[in-house]
Amino acid sequence: MSAVIDLHTHTLYSDGRATPTELIEYALHLGLRALAITDHNNARGAREGEAVARERGLLLIPGIEWYVNWEGYQGTIDLLGLGLDLWDPAVRRAEEEALVDFEARMAECCVYLSEMGYPLSIEEAREINPLFAGHNAVAFAAKRKGLVASSEEMDRLYALTWPRVRPAALDIATAIALIHAAGGVAVIAHPHQYKRDGQNWPLEDFAALKALGLDGVEVYHRRMPPADRAHFMRLAEELDLLITGGSDEHGWPTGFPYLGKEPIPDALLDSLLARMEKPRVLD
Repeated sequence: MSAVIDLHTHTLYSDGRATPTELIEYALHLGLRALAITDHNNARGAREGEAVARERGLLLIPGIEWYVNWEGYQGTIDLLGLGLDLWDPAVRRAEEEALVDFEARMAECCVYLSEMGYPLSIEEAREINPLFAGHNAVAFAAKRKGLVASSEEMDRLYALTWPRVRPAALDIATAIALIHAAGGVAVIAHPHQYKRDGQNWPLEDFAALKALGLDGVEVYHRRMPPADRAHFMRLAEELDLLITGGSDEHGWPTGFPYLGKEPIPDALLDSLLARMEKPRVLD
């Protein structure tokens, strides 16, 4: 079953392969009704795609996937901001800060990789993708130098080094407030990837996040097993959290193998649009 909406995609402005125009054109080819471009820590892809989508008749949901930290959780959390004003000055400032912070963290990861016998630098990653020196750029730099032979080998190295890197500087409460102030909704991306003692986050965790203003949870994701999807669906319904979904398409190695493939009910888009239009009550 194919969907007519996809609320989680990436371009070369983060760790994706394609330009925003290429992504939009393929979404139209698939017959998608709506698309969200949600590059990591920035909205350059979404901004560039606005005019193209408007001209071609595709509803483009403006978005960013922020790297954030949350007190009590050791790793990085991905927080989707959907429907926010991408031209808001506070959003632009936060993007700049988040991009600088992320590159510094990637540079730290390169130090750990080098200590393990895989000499890499953030400068080499920038040569691969000057727009976003992220995990893919470092991996391609490693392959170009002959340090690794496969993506699986690089994944193993990241599993050993990335947990040592300091958390993202942006905390989740600040990010949620930023998204709300810019008129958007805040959604936890692919929640099955975050564990406590090897288990999915329980209701209590999401209740705490809802108290911080969390609006929704991404339940439809291509890597989420059915049992996890059922868990987060029940949790979202009990807490009255918005349910979203997307392919998390990055366009690697070629084409768009996942775009529009998640069985996302069309009604979820209507719920998202209604929530985006809901006035915020300021304390």
